[in-house]
Amino acid sequence: MITNTLIIVFMTVFLLGSLGGGSSSNSTTSICSTSNVLCSGTSLTYNSSNASTQAATTEFQNLNYSSAASSQNPLEVINAHKAYGYGLTGSGKTIAILDAGFSTSHDELDSKTITQYGTQTAATGETNTADHGLIVSSVAAGEDDGTGMQGVAPGASLHWASYNQRNGNTYYPTHWANSTDNASSAVVQNNSWGINYQIDSLQSDISSNSWTNAYGIAQKFHSSGYTANEASANAYITALNNFQD
Repeated sequence: MITNTLIIVFMTVFLLGSLGGGSSSNSTTSICSTSNVLCSGTSLTYNSSNASTQAATTEFQNLNYSSAASSQNPLEVINAHKAYGYGLTGSGKTIAILDAGFSTSHDELDSKTITQYGTQTAATGETNTADHGLIVSSVAAGEDDGTGMQGVAPGASLHWASYNQRNGNTYYPTHWANSTDNASSAVVQNNSWGINYQIDSLQSDISSNSWTNAYGIAQKFHSSGYTANEASANAYITALNNFQD
């Protein structure tokens, strides 16, 4: 998760791993940093007791599905409890999620601030695919409220948009661009969706047909049922670039 980037998982691992390394209880360490990278340490105070207490809670442990109980808890793997030891819960931050299958009434999200852009594809409870946006949202920011499970950043707010809607636009990428622009205040955007097409095949097609990158992307989305043209693909690429700035 680089600040204002696309994928929550990678930078969650990076940042929380950085925060957890070599810290002692109630210590303060000077840091160097850039707009995108935390170089080392943190200026925050670490409380190891708070970290241990959080890691031992039922909600923290419940992120591990019962059939995976023998595996190490993913929250522990990314040192989420260490972040909590620094007082970092996601409070005051917003996570943008472009997905499908959302529900504001789920008990892990029903007390959370959620901004919704455009028409949403609702979760049905029938399959993991149908509820994918709900599942991703809960892993990212499920509430730490004493029941069920919790997410990586239980204090964070959410921004939702459905990738399989056009919201009145002719082309899907126009909606993706607009929803990304609307989420400009979020610190990260998660995109766990796409089409079944390999990047090396796309690059080969672009090269052999003398396409622009945007045309190639639009062509593959369009042929997969997501109506697109070169201009809309360019708009989406621009929105993603702006989101990272």
